[in-house]
Amino acid sequence: MTPLHFAFLMLINVAWGFNIVPVKLALETLPPITAALVRFALLLLLCLPFLKWLPGKMGRVLVTGFVIGALNFAVMNYAFAIATNMGALAIATQLGVPFSLILAIGVLGERIRWIRTVGIVLAFGGVVVMSFDPAVFDQWPALLLVTFSAFIYAVGNIMMRQMTGVPALTLQAWVAAVSVVPLLLLSLLVEPGAVQALPDAPARVFGYLLFAAGFSSVIGHAGIAWLLQRYPVTVISPFTLLSPLLSVLFSVLLLDSPLTGKMMIGGMITLVGVGIITFRGARKEEERP
Repeated sequence: MTPLHFAFLMLINVAWGFNIVPVKLALETLPPITAALVRFALLLLLCLPFLKWLPGKMGRVLVTGFVIGALNFAVMNYAFAIATNMGALAIATQLGVPFSLILAIGVLGERIRWIRTVGIVLAFGGVVVMSFDPAVFDQWPALLLVTFSAFIYAVGNIMMRQMTGVPALTLQAWVAAVSVVPLLLLSLLVEPGAVQALPDAPARVFGYLLFAAGFSSVIGHAGIAWLLQRYPVTVISPFTLLSPLLSVLFSVLLLDSPLTGKMMIGGMITLVGVGIITFRGARKEEERP
């Protein structure tokens, strides 16, 4: 990998890892559904040039976009809004990886060997270890919601794996387009007055969500897709494990999230499990003709 491409991959990890900070700061001002609405409205504006009709694929694209967009972020934002320990939630978001593998076994008929089974057990076991920490135990509603969000994302991930020939930015554009209206209606229903109050919101809030939309969604997801066109998945995928570690670091340094020994042990167990699944999954992708 060239030094420039490696630096770009590190930038993506930093963008994904830091993303938890502006999102949490935005949620201190905006209610969760409205914050998700603004994020996807900004994402739609950024990706509008790439929004194009995909004959024969639109049904799956629209359903997938709703699942990984409006549904996923509505649940995740609510979890982030009620949480005070963002470091624990950053680790729990990684459960999307073992959930995706479990769904691949059940839905796609994928077969796995014992090593990835161990990875699944470790990934969930680490979160269980963290949940018994007093610094995390009172976060259980947020932890359950993030786990549910990870499952929703895993469902969307399986749906994406069944799609081919959809450019990354085109998919991001449709995710945003199909999410705006449901989030707007939901915000008007459960967060009355929030949309009408948006013009009075501080400019920094829109900056936080623009970072989330621009760096995390556009540069992050499109950048990974671009790099995967140039390097084997076994080279790229393992480096993405840096992002949850950075999320914990930024949460502790910038959001005053507590970090205890039990959290560190549980977090490392989870990330080891996710790492096993990621490494083995990357090798399986390379072996496919």
